[in-house]
Amino acid sequence: MFLTRLMSFVLMLFMTLSSLARAAAWTQPRYQNETIEVIDIHQHVGDARTLGPLGREFLYRALPNWLPTAVKNWSLEAMANLVLKPYTPVFGVRQECINAGLSMCGLMAVYAPLTWGTVDNVTIENFLNDNRNRGPNGEPEYFFAMASLNIHKFPQAAHEELNELRRALSHRLMKGIKLAFVHNELPLDDQTFSGIYQVAREFSVPVYHHIGSSPLRPMKDFKSEEERKNYLRSSNPMELEWALKNYPDVAFVFGHMGFDFNREGFDFTDEVYALAEKYPNVYLEISAFGLQNYDPQGRFMDAVLKRLKEKKLVSRTLYGSDASGQPGAVKQYVKLTLASMERVGYSGAEVRAVMAENARTLYKLH
Repeated sequence: MFLTRLMSFVLMLFMTLSSLARAAAWTQPRYQNETIEVIDIHQHVGDARTLGPLGREFLYRALPNWLPTAVKNWSLEAMANLVLKPYTPVFGVRQECINAGLSMCGLMAVYAPLTWGTVDNVTIENFLNDNRNRGPNGEPEYFFAMASLNIHKFPQAAHEELNELRRALSHRLMKGIKLAFVHNELPLDDQTFSGIYQVAREFSVPVYHHIGSSPLRPMKDFKSEEERKNYLRSSNPMELEWALKNYPDVAFVFGHMGFDFNREGFDFTDEVYALAEKYPNVYLEISAFGLQNYDPQGRFMDAVLKRLKEKKLVSRTLYGSDASGQPGAVKQYVKLTLASMERVGYSGAEVRAVMAENARTLYKLH
């Protein structure tokens, strides 16, 4: 275990230093000798101060146990400040996206104080307004974003939170809403939150939901059966069917395909497919589960892409990586996804749809 963690630390350091040497010129990915546009809708930004306690603990595990706490804190802060800020030269999110050949990237506001922490709408807006928000060739508006709100303040302060959401969505680069009920351990079937979907309808924007478990909250952490049942209500997409029915004109994006990040037997991928086949306002996003630490042989990604093709859901599938903060991972996820698409027989038209065109249409990116 010591050797494994030491190797992880050395590998992270090596990847960071290697990224310093590359800062590669922008080159779009290719699929079967064809240049492919890629839009990644799922990037996170922030710094060490924005992390929640469980997020900080999760990242600590990549560091050797023998390191003193002060050194761990310094390492985490230094690393997070380098790789999670959008405009840090060489190391930042923008440069990682450019190195990956991405045409545009979506930043996400986050309200998950216990886990990944809080990156509020104003912070995201400041990043969008920054004069460095430019593409690889200097074109403006490389980043777009999704706004969020603090769902822990419902129902008492729902009115104020919804008005803040409206204010944020008035920014022309705020193209959607991001929610993560599972990170907040709040049930998806609670109709107290219907006002969020009403705002989405009002602004004609999609609502992104993290669907599936959280790698920061394994089921074993919950001591009672009631706590476990409540947690499943926050991750099982079937609990959201009431909203799909009541808001047919609102697009719901199911992020992560219901993947079981903790491998505990609570995978909701089948439920995701079933709801997408039943409701045309359901869209699917393929981020994170294809990372090598979750799917080293690409088998799960292959299975997902194959079933999406078989079920004729390609036109409602979106590309995202959720690979922020890991040097080189944004580029790697593009490569892994395209390799999987080739293995399962995607046509050039299908690849173009998933990797960029569907996002351009749904998020009104021009």
